[in-house]
Amino acid sequence: MIDFNNFEWKLYIYIYKDLHFIKTKEEAWNHYLYNGKNENRIIYSIEKDFDWQFYVNKYSDLIHIKTYEEALMHWHTYGKNEYRSFYNENNINHYIAKYLNDNNYNGCLAFYDTWPEINNAEKECLMRFENACKEINILCLIINNDGIVLNNNFNNKININNIDKKYINAVISLHWGSPKNTIHYTICFLWNPIEFYDKDSINILLNYDAYVSCYSPILDKFVNLLTDKKIIGYVNHSLSSPILNYDFTSFKCFYIGINWELCSNKPTRYSKLLKLLDSNNLINIYGPKKFLGINIWEGYKSYSGEINFDGISIIHEINKSGICLVLSSESHKNSHICSNRLFEGLAAGVPLICDNNPFIKKYFSDNVFYIDGVDEELSYNQIINHIDFIKNNRNIVTNKILECRKIFLDKFLLTKQLNELINNISKEKY
Repeated sequence: MIDFNNFEWKLYIYIYKDLHFIKTKEEAWNHYLYNGKNENRIIYSIEKDFDWQFYVNKYSDLIHIKTYEEALMHWHTYGKNEYRSFYNENNINHYIAKYLNDNNYNGCLAFYDTWPEINNAEKECLMRFENACKEINILCLIINNDGIVLNNNFNNKININNIDKKYINAVISLHWGSPKNTIHYTICFLWNPIEFYDKDSINILLNYDAYVSCYSPILDKFVNLLTDKKIIGYVNHSLSSPILNYDFTSFKCFYIGINWELCSNKPTRYSKLLKLLDSNNLINIYGPKKFLGINIWEGYKSYSGEINFDGISIIHEINKSGICLVLSSESHKNSHICSNRLFEGLAAGVPLICDNNPFIKKYFSDNVFYIDGVDEELSYNQIINHIDFIKNNRNIVTNKILECRKIFLDKFLLTKQLNELINNISKEKY
């Protein structure tokens, strides 16, 4: 349907020579509404990205055409039905503009994939960003550190530096391993504990245009002391789907990771706790079967295999286990940061057993179950007591889960966080 916004007024007055006195789009539209429509005059819509010079140069039979209006009239009359092209398919900006328009996208975010060859937590987050962007009608581009677009539906020779700034809302780095290497407005997500930073990573951090918080007052203060550049939003290691419900049929703790004790030949964080849970059949352990050539979960009867690395399957496995074990490193606790597991457990809809991470205590209070997290034997006994409580107090536990779900949907749902961030980016840039 043609309205004022997509009305090609110049073509209207070109076709009808008696209208050459008209000088503006408003005059042309008013003439059509009050006169032309009743006179059965024809109008056409604007063709975005119509490159008339490319059009006439591409086809030798059009060499006689000398103006935009002539070329557009020819395309509407003949070229459209002859499937003639009116823009250079090799021009990346024409391609992106058409792709955004054809798919009704509301914008575009580009995310660095710092380690394209490795399946890690960041890669799973990237998959979730792709899903969330799709839900809110935002084009999600994945790029490597050289700016090459990695998405399967794009030519892998496209470099984001060749795309005009007007088509990219922002480039986003999840880790300082991806410095600002493009012409575009670039944001760094503050997801890494302070203890991980050194002089080189701080220098990289200072080169971004803005920052996004994960609700860590420790990290926010750290960055605010380093630079006057703004923190412009909040995004966590979260997700938007699937969102599942718990049916109280299974009461095992879900755990996924790498058995670093076997790889390093020395005791590691939570190794004793995992062994106690394994020996009493209270846990389902997932993760790679082999790492560095070592069968890393050998001897664990609760090892349940690998999970499809797609950002979704893990949520279903947590739901099947029935309880999500959310354990943090000391570095994460010190910086008040929570990793993927908390949000995966929230999406799975199961009871959460967590260590004393200040982030969890602040936002989820007594709606989750806590363990000491330092004394592993004490933590094990606390887990046994929590499982017993979950089994025998369905109504109370259901209320805790529902309250967690409400907090998650209100504050941490990824689509909501991304929408707010995109709005903030627009305000900062323009």
